[in-house]
Amino acid sequence: MEDQVLQKGNSKRDAVSVREYYCYKLQMRNDDKDEILHIGRLLQQYVVDAYITLETPILDFVSFNQDLFRMSILQGLFDVLRLGERDASSVGKQTFQPNSFTGGPRDMRQRYMDAIALVQNFGKPDLFITMTCNPSWPKLKEHLSSSDEVQNRPDLISRIFRAKVEELKTDILERNIFGKVVAYMYTIEFQKRGLPHAHFLIILSNEHKLLTAEAYDDIIRAELPDENTESDLRRLVIKHMMLGPCGEIVKVRQQYLDNSWVVPYNPYLLGKFNCHINVEVCSDIKVVKYLYKYICNGHDKIAFSVQNNDAPIEIDEVKEYRSARWISPPEDVWCLFGFAINEMSPSIYRLQLHLQGQQFVSFKSNTDINSILNNPTMRKTMLTEFFYMNKTDKYDIELNLLYKQFPEYFVWLSSGKFWASRKKHCVVGRIMTCHPTEGKQYYLRLLLMHVRAPTSYEDLLTVDGERCTTFRESVEKRGLLLCDNSFVDCMSEAASYQMPIV
Repeated sequence: MEDQVLQKGNSKRDAVSVREYYCYKLQMRNDDKDEILHIGRLLQQYVVDAYITLETPILDFVSFNQDLFRMSILQGLFDVLRLGERDASSVGKQTFQPNSFTGGPRDMRQRYMDAIALVQNFGKPDLFITMTCNPSWPKLKEHLSSSDEVQNRPDLISRIFRAKVEELKTDILERNIFGKVVAYMYTIEFQKRGLPHAHFLIILSNEHKLLTAEAYDDIIRAELPDENTESDLRRLVIKHMMLGPCGEIVKVRQQYLDNSWVVPYNPYLLGKFNCHINVEVCSDIKVVKYLYKYICNGHDKIAFSVQNNDAPIEIDEVKEYRSARWISPPEDVWCLFGFAINEMSPSIYRLQLHLQGQQFVSFKSNTDINSILNNPTMRKTMLTEFFYMNKTDKYDIELNLLYKQFPEYFVWLSSGKFWASRKKHCVVGRIMTCHPTEGKQYYLRLLLMHVRAPTSYEDLLTVDGERCTTFRESVEKRGLLLCDNSFVDCMSEAASYQMPIV
């Protein structure tokens, strides 16, 4: 590459990342001299190798630098220090993938819980939309050379499909073709043959909810259009929206099909995008489980081992992720170009939950524990600073906010570890989930869900001027356990996002 200074934002640099290099190599140019895009099936192998070249160092970094992700409980460090332990290398967890690694188990679980938080805040989704890439799009064929085949141009597939997804987002979110949208989420799925899908969940505002059969019929059809009045739409339905082999019958792939085989569709979107684009009304939140539990559950594989019960088992999540890894060329190009795999709005603010002195802290293995304990910022968390803000009147106390409402008015600055005023109220707060068997932490979460503007753990323990000995006692005196509603709420919340063990 030419020796030149690249400018990104306000900073200058003289190097590019691996992803940027391959992104540069896969660009289409007017002179069309780059033969790499016209080498047939070899291009598929090239982009797979390129993505592995990008992903492998990231996974190696996670494996060999677990110190950067090492976590322990602050109170646990005090216990270790009292026992005379000075070396931090023995404190922490086994090899795992951080939630910052896109596509890892923690990342997927986190996004799923975020989606559930949106549903809990705005209600069940109203529409489920699936758009599938059409390999016969004129725009795609327009850029193919005489020797090219569609499956051998994953760069074109990814680019054009991403443009279609962005246009669909514009129709739904800005042109409001279904009404005002208050929340949405989508994820991109790549089938094993490579063609991408986009799955959207749309939550409409109360005034635009679909409440009658007439409202459904205005935007969704599930029948063959009339051949005389809507011939073009009928042609598209027959081409894209027929499932396979009852009313009116047409012949598709040597089978005679009637209206019962028509996939629900929106005439406007079908006519505009010229591809399989399924539009359905949602009746419950199971579709969220489908989106994040089925689509994002990773590639299919099976592995087992026989081991002595007395032998220690070391869990290596990085190795498990690499095992039987399946990736397709369009997915590789999608990631190399830096396109988003999933997105949701409003964004979710994940709020920390911990008992006093038991917050998670990160440290390197060669760090002296005394220096960790003497660092005042180590003790600061979202929760402790929430207490501080309530205690010192750092905001309009008339707001009288719950912990989960706090991010709507304030933003957490991790660099300085403090809450600052938010200019736009466009987020949803989510307190980390907690199982009832966790005891103290579960009752602490229950109090934070109901007590407004608490100033400390002691404040949560104090009811009518009397200090309780446990969070459970405080919960009982506040009337939150007068009946089984809290347990019903807990089970209902778990039922909304947990899946049975198979």
